[in-house]
Amino acid sequence: MDNKGYSGSCDGLSATQKKDCVKEVQVEKKYESEPYNRYLCGIGGFYPNCLQRYATRKVYVLIYSLLGLVQAMYFAYFVAVSTTIERQFKLRSQITGFILTGNEISEIILSLILSYFGNKGNRPKLVAAGTLCTSFSCFLAILPHFAMGGEGSNRQIGNASLGEVSGVCISSPLRAESGCTEPQQSSIFPVVVLFMSKFISGITTTIFYSLGFAYMDDNSKETQTPILIGCVSSLRLLGPTAAYIMASGFLKMYVNLNETPALKPTDPQWIRAWWLGFP
Repeated sequence: MDNKGYSGSCDGLSATQKKDCVKEVQVEKKYESEPYNRYLCGIGGFYPNCLQRYATRKVYVLIYSLLGLVQAMYFAYFVAVSTTIERQFKLRSQITGFILTGNEISEIILSLILSYFGNKGNRPKLVAAGTLCTSFSCFLAILPHFAMGGEGSNRQIGNASLGEVSGVCISSPLRAESGCTEPQQSSIFPVVVLFMSKFISGITTTIFYSLGFAYMDDNSKETQTPILIGCVSSLRLLGPTAAYIMASGFLKMYVNLNETPALKPTDPQWIRAWWLGFP
């Protein structure tokens, strides 16, 4: 590291302390050379003084850690409820596997682009945009359930919802004459929406790893960076645990909360309330 121009203010320090001192001075010089509002808390041209107390490293690390936690919860929860989604929308396992690849596809496509152009822009704002992407992906995940009105959850065997098992269709050559029809094919709508949900979440993952860590490293002391990265990573690792605990509770409920079905949770026709964990 070039220490020219900084040796006077960092003299008399150990080698490690001198590196931290030089880095601090470089960051200050960088702040002075850039627009005054680049590092202020606000949106657009609105930068109220009451928010500037939060324009600190600690607040950034806290929000960044919570973003990682929510991301990890989203990924783990989606996997935990994928079989219930298959049952409600009559999806094949191959289709579900394709939906789950949406995250990786967006990372492959956008990782180099976001990394290159992101470093030229305002990285905290891009991390904030990633937070909005996470929220939007969660909204998309529950959209098929509400848009289709819980379609698929009310398809019972015969009259099982009335406490009976009558009118059961039996496979036979006379199936059509007996009033039985072939099961409906799965709709393309939930497939597209759920795939887009995973695809958008991949954008957040790319921003999280390529821009968030780099910004934290550039604006913290060399001795503090490993500790900060460890804190962020540790909190993110709690995400899957929290997601599976949440899924175990919500999957005990029926998908339509305003209905009281006669079926038991162990019945194959029982559709669980998978959507409750995304909001």
